[in-house]
Order: sequence, then C-alpha cells, then structure tokens
Amino acid sequence: MSRVRILLILVLFVTGFKAALAQGQHRRAQNRGLSIGERLPEIELKTIDGKTIDLQDVLKERPVVLETGSYTCPVFRSHVRGMEKLYQEFKDRVAFFIVYTPEAHPRDVPSYFSGRMMKSRLSADKDKDQARSYEERVDTAGSCIADMRITIPVLVDNMNNEVTELLGTAPNAAYLIDQNGKIIARYGWLDVSALEQDLKALSSVTR
Repeated sequence: MSRVRILLILVLFVTGFKAALAQGQHRRAQNRGLSIGERLPEIELKTIDGKTIDLQDVLKERPVVLETGSYTCPVFRSHVRGMEKLYQEFKDRVAFFIVYTPEAHPRDVPSYFSGRMMKSRLSADKDKDQARSYEERVDTAGSCIADMRITIPVLVDNMNNEVTELLGTAPNAAYLIDQNGKIIARYGWLDVSALEQDLKALSSVTR
C-alpha cells in the first residue's frame, strides 16, 4: 500500500472520529437535564439589571416555565415570537423565564453544546463571541433582548454554567414546573405548540 493511500486513510479516520466525538458530545448534551417527576433544585439567578430571582419563591405563587437560549442560537430566535405570544396569554397564571446560557454558536470558539464550529446565521455586525466574563454575558443578553424585543424576564446563568448544566438538554430546551416544584413537562428541544397545550391543560386544572 502506497504512503499516500495510508495517509489518506489516516486522514479519513481522524476526520470521522472527530465527527463521531462531536455528535456524541451533542447527544450527551441533549440527554442531560431534569426528568419529569423530579423536583426543581433551588435556583437563584440575576436578571440583566442585577435583580436576584429565587425560583422557589416564585413557585410559591404560580407554576413556572423555564426556557434556555442564547442570541447565537437560531432555534431559540425562531421561537421568540411564539413564546412571547404564550407569555402574553398565560403570564397572569404562569411565570415565564428565559435562562441565558453560553452562546450556542459563537463566532470565535466551538459550540459549548456540540463542540463544533457552527454558524449563528446572525449578520456580521450582530454575531457574537463567547463571553469571557459574566459582564460580557449580561451585555450579550441585553443585546439579544433589545434586538429580539423580548419581554419575557431573562435570567443570566453564571460563568460556571450551573443552571445550563442542570437544564441543559439542548441549546433551546424548556421545562414546565408546577407549584410543588415538580417537573410536569420537559421539551429537549422547545416545542411551542406542545407547551401551549400543556399550559392550557394546567390552567384548566388550577383555575
């Protein structure tokens, strides 16, 4: 076998191994998270203006929807309008929060979730690097809120990404949590229509 052919086989093997590893990392990321029936652990996060939100306190008053997302996640951006519609319809009965995670597709480093370089589909003037500090993450979250006209309260995860790891089934996951703190629905990738049906069912029970 010629040296060129051996080198070609090695290149193909390494390329395939890297792709399989990245896919495996992505599958693991999608499989992490809380399961239906589990209770939400204590979570305290800050809004972009520095207000601390204790989700256990919120749950004493009403159920909670938690959604994860970031500016560079095109799936998250595609769901903003649908989630805003649900927020306006149900916000008097259910508390909504977006947990701002590491950037899903930053322009400077591989994705936190997949380990691969992926395009955010943002215009060049709006594309973002991965935040190197909490202040940078808050700033990017603020840009996302302003650009996407988000009115749902946004909570910014810390730089240890503790809540992202807790909820991190995918870059745009969601959970519906009842007032006992129990997960009653989870969406590995957010399904706005399914969430709407679950909210309607919950509202009919809690009225």
